Amino acid sequence: MGINWDLYNKRLNLHGFTQRDRLINEFQTAKENKASSNPSCKTVEINGIEKQVFIVAKSDKTKFSISPVNSSDTLQMGDKIFWKNVDWLVTELSLDDDVFISGTVQQCNYTLPFQLNTSDIIQEPCIISDNQTTVGQDQSKIITVPDTLKHVLIQYNSNTAQLLKSKRIFIDKQVENPSVYEITKIDRITHMIGEYGLLELTCEEGQTTEKDRSDLLIADYISPVSPASPVSDLCKITYSGSPEIKVGSSKTFMAVFKDESGNVLTDVTPIWNVIAPGGYESYVSFSEDGINLVVTIANEFDLTGKMITIKLSSVDNPDEAVLDVKVVGLI
Repeated sequence: MGINWDLYNKRLNLHGFTQRDRLINEFQTAKENKASSNPSCKTVEINGIEKQVFIVAKSDKTKFSISPVNSSDTLQMGDKIFWKNVDWLVTELSLDDDVFISGTVQQCNYTLPFQLNTSDIIQEPCIISDNQTTVGQDQSKIITVPDTLKHVLIQYNSNTAQLLKSKRIFIDKQVENPSVYEITKIDRITHMIGEYGLLELTCEEGQTTEKDRSDLLIADYISPVSPASPVSDLCKITYSGSPEIKVGSSKTFMAVFKDESGNVLTDVTPIWNVIAPGGYESYVSFSEDGINLVVTIANEFDLTGKMITIKLSSVDNPDEAVLDVKVVGLI
């Protein structure tokens, strides 16, 4: 009986063409098969996608070693990790990934709010370092930073790439007089590997101006422009002040209906519809009293900057009025 050499070679090279390749594949297979019983195996989100990884503590309790369980998964410098309800950033990455990919994640201690030429508020998790602290380096390498300066490590992406020198940002809690800073230097090299990585921003403390919204922690605030109503004045939502509601408070909106001649109709029953941001429906409530709608926002600061949509119509009027209302923080 002859030997089927094609089948023999196919089976021999099934896990690699060399002994080294076969050993690496055997190690990766064993790692994946035994992952579920390993205490270091954790489920995290990497850039919003759920993955299994090995996480091992370092001497610095704000940092951990990380390695994907599945050999087909990868890590990039600057990746956002969400684990234990906390944001982390990949601050170090081993280039020796022949056997397995490994890196270091560091815990974010701030979420930076800012705007980019529009009223949209962007929220980016980041690592803020102050006087006598480390800036994405070993604890043994202490960098002395003047009291007026802060360093920010933030993921390089399409939003942060638009941050430029002289851009003003708030780095503080929502207090009476939060601290505002100006970006004086941007390092786009040190913490980058190819197109992926972290920007290091050097920021110097400055003064607030009338353009700032300290309640939102937004410097040089850009107000939202209410979209033009797609309907005529036959159906309109009115209110006092600006189209904003503070967290922990209520605001009243009134329905106004008119006939073709512009006369106000008083016998029309309004149909209200309040649309809350996804995931925050339980924090937004409303009640109706005749032509009035009262919208109440719970004391939930995560809603700050979100938009609530109010729609008004009636049974006899096919027109619909739409109003976007911004949730703002307490002053």
